[in-house]
Amino acid sequence: MLNKTISTGEIHNKNESYAKKYKDIGEINFGAIFANKLASLATADSSFILDAENKRGQILAEAGATVFAKINKIAALTLGVGGCLIIPYVQNRQILFDIVTQDRLLIHKKSGEKITEATVLADTVVINDIRYYRYTNYDATDGRLIITNKVTTEYGRTAEVEQWKDITDIAISNVDRVPFGYIKSPASNRECDDDYGVPILYGCDSIIDDIKECLKQIKDEFNLKELKIFADDRMFAKDKDGRPIIKNKVFYGVKGMGDSGNKMIEFFSEDYRETPLHNRLTNLFELLEKAAGTSRGILTKPDASYENKDAVREANRATWAIVTALREAIRKGFDDFLYACNVLANYYNLSPVGEFEYKFDWDFSLIESSTETWQQMKDLQAIGGMSKAELRSWQTGEKLEDAQAVVEEIATKEPGMQTLLGA
Repeated sequence: MLNKTISTGEIHNKNESYAKKYKDIGEINFGAIFANKLASLATADSSFILDAENKRGQILAEAGATVFAKINKIAALTLGVGGCLIIPYVQNRQILFDIVTQDRLLIHKKSGEKITEATVLADTVVINDIRYYRYTNYDATDGRLIITNKVTTEYGRTAEVEQWKDITDIAISNVDRVPFGYIKSPASNRECDDDYGVPILYGCDSIIDDIKECLKQIKDEFNLKELKIFADDRMFAKDKDGRPIIKNKVFYGVKGMGDSGNKMIEFFSEDYRETPLHNRLTNLFELLEKAAGTSRGILTKPDASYENKDAVREANRATWAIVTALREAIRKGFDDFLYACNVLANYYNLSPVGEFEYKFDWDFSLIESSTETWQQMKDLQAIGGMSKAELRSWQTGEKLEDAQAVVEEIATKEPGMQTLLGA
């Protein structure tokens, strides 16, 4: 049963505003700061692994590895604009892909969590000062994928563009979703329907405005703090009109300053309200981190009183929850991306059909100690809770069957105590 979704103009405008705000480089971009930091935590020192001994698996492994090489950027875009699309296509019998942000997506229909019909702004080009748009529509509502393309001018008129003339419409059978991966931001939009994602700092505009105002006050305070020297204008050389020539902005010429017995020079340096302003800025940073759902350490200094890994884990619990949710969103997006690659490989007959499995090797150093984990696994193996092969596989990264073969080989070359005693 299909659940129709309505991509209204209001929704489209919101998605465009999210993207515009994230891409703004004219001032401090807090959305980009949070997105980049969390994306790094989620993807650093991690890898994509696809095991397959057939040609199809090798093709998909190459496509997945190529995408994962850019996963940090993709994750940052996802958190910054609300969502990111990975759209595969075939060129010269090779699977390539485009990265498209959510503001170029219109969802028309869904079946559960699967998108079954959508339109994507696939490409734009300017010719003779006129911008042309190429829209690609994907419709898999009846189990048969139909891909159609439409070209319009910036004024909405149907048009033809020479460089796109060879792009043809296609139909593929036995397809149950659109052929691209959609990675949706795990941030809450505070509504029941969440067909589209929202940026990590969704709903935090008022706090960000307060932070910018506080930063402006700090800048003004620095300007007011500048040393000022008021001196009698007779101390300076004069121009042709009799005005004092003051080359240093620190000095201010005052006419007749010393006539009444006052000093010829007076120094003025206003006290700087450093502590109150910076305390307020720190409090606003903490409030923004809480509103975004993260722990300390994005804008503020992390807690330096960590005693052990348990303390680190507790202090970063909120941030780690977002990292975990982002990784799950990436996994779902990769599921759909590899599904689409498989569909295209079938359609273009790139290889015979073949089985494949994949996984992510995520880094967990933020919350766990590899030394502690290794000791716990050795203890578990000692009481029969896991095999030596599983232990070796975790340590070396080998496939379980390869690890088992090595363990058996070691056992024949280095017999245990029971074998030596003839037991």
